[in-house]
Amino acid sequence: MGVDIYAGTLTRYYSRNWTRVKPHKLNHAAASDAAAPVSEEEQEKKNRVSEEILDAIIRWQGELKGSLSSSYDGNFERWYEDYERDFFSSWLYWDEISALVITAACKATGREVPQKIPVGINYMAHEAVVDCNERYSQMWSLMSGVTVWLPFASKAVFKAQMPDDHMATLSTVEALYSELERINDLIWKADETEVEQWASKSPELPDCVINESHPGHCQSSTDSGDNEVTAAEDAARSSEQDSSEECAAPELCNTDELARHAFAVLWQAAKFARDNSMPLRFHF
Repeated sequence: MGVDIYAGTLTRYYSRNWTRVKPHKLNHAAASDAAAPVSEEEQEKKNRVSEEILDAIIRWQGELKGSLSSSYDGNFERWYEDYERDFFSSWLYWDEISALVITAACKATGREVPQKIPVGINYMAHEAVVDCNERYSQMWSLMSGVTVWLPFASKAVFKAQMPDDHMATLSTVEALYSELERINDLIWKADETEVEQWASKSPELPDCVINESHPGHCQSSTDSGDNEVTAAEDAARSSEQDSSEECAAPELCNTDELARHAFAVLWQAAKFARDNSMPLRFHF
C-alpha cells in the first residue's frame, strides 16, 4: 500500500486539478501541466466548479479559525486559496513511512533502531511509537495519525471536520517541518544536497510491495469522496494485511534506506508547503 503526498491549495485538491505520479517520481507542476487540453465550454464549467469549491474552502477556513482560536494559543490566520497556483506531489510506499516513524521513535526513546523491518509492519503498534505517543503526544504528528497539515505558524495536533464533512486528524506545516528537522538532527544530520539525493533514489523493496495496485501517472479523477481522509492507523493495518496476503513469508527491508527516502520526500513536500503557505496532505 502507498500514499500520494500532496502540497498545494485545498481548492486545487478538491477540484481534482492535480496529477498523481508513479512511485518515487517527483511531480512539481504548474496548472498548465495538470490537465489535458479542454474546450472553452468545458473549461468554463471547471472554473465554475472550482469557484464553488473555493467559496466552500474559505467558509471552512473561517469556521476552523474560530474553533482553533478558542482552544489553542497561537496564530491561526487564513492562508491564501485558489485553484491555479503550483503544487507538489510525490508517492511513498507505506513501509517507507513506517520505517521513518519507527526510526524516529526509537531514537527519541533511546532504543536501538532495527536494521530490518518486516514488510507491512503496523508501526502504530511498535513499542517505541506507543511509548513516544504516551510521552510526547503533541510533539510527533507523524506518530499521531495525522493526514493533513495546515499552513499555520502555530504547532498543534487536533481533530477537525474537513470541507467534505469527513473527520481527520490534523496538524500544521510548521509542526511537520520542525519535526523533520528534529529527526534529521537526531539521526543523520544531512545537508540539503544529501536529502535531495535521497529523494531521487528509489529504495529496494520486495516484489509483493512493488507489484501492488497503483494508479500510475494520471489525472486525479478517482472518487475522492467516501475515503478521502483515511486514518493513518487504518492504512498501517491495511498495509500489514495486504503484505500478509501477498507475501508467502514476511520479507525484510532495510530500515535506514526506507526511512531516508521517506524523510527526503516529506521534507521536500513540507519545504514547498512552508515556503508557499499551502497545506500538505496524504491522499490514500
